[in-house]
Amino acid sequence: MSASFDAAYQASILSSNEGGYQLSNIPGDKGGQTFAGIARNFHSDWYGWQLIDSGAALNSTVLIDLVRDFYWKEFWLPINGENLPPRIAQQVFDMAINSACDDAAKCLQLAIGTLLVDGSIGAKTCCAVSGADPIKLAARFNAQRARHFAKCKPLQPGWFNRLADQIERGVA
Repeated sequence: MSASFDAAYQASILSSNEGGYQLSNIPGDKGGQTFAGIARNFHSDWYGWQLIDSGAALNSTVLIDLVRDFYWKEFWLPINGENLPPRIAQQVFDMAINSACDDAAKCLQLAIGTLLVDGSIGAKTCCAVSGADPIKLAARFNAQRARHFAKCKPLQPGWFNRLADQIERGVA
């Protein structure tokens, strides 16, 4: 794992966005019960659920390591986070977590405006991103993110609040 991943992880998982290492069950959230943002309804095979169900301490090193590994494999690697500028990687990572990796990739590609929108962040997307102004690109990405959320039915609780939190904290 890398410093860029650590910063993105800190901003998304350990912030108010995913609530850190705690269990939650927000009414109306399609994911159902979550731990550190990992939704049981969508990731029921995640090994951490077995530990939680057996009464493991929620702050155990093993459980925390499983969470970090989950986010690295499920979100950071698919968005090619190591090959994106940190400001952009963090934004794409955050959207991938609460929407999907391909949705986040499409929003990034739409924000760049010169790419085939295929939902996969490969060499061409990384090259285009590296040549863009990161502040302007982050603003355009977040506009695309808001448009994407507005089209989703039903709208999930907290999506726009999450985006606003990113912008207010100066991540975007």
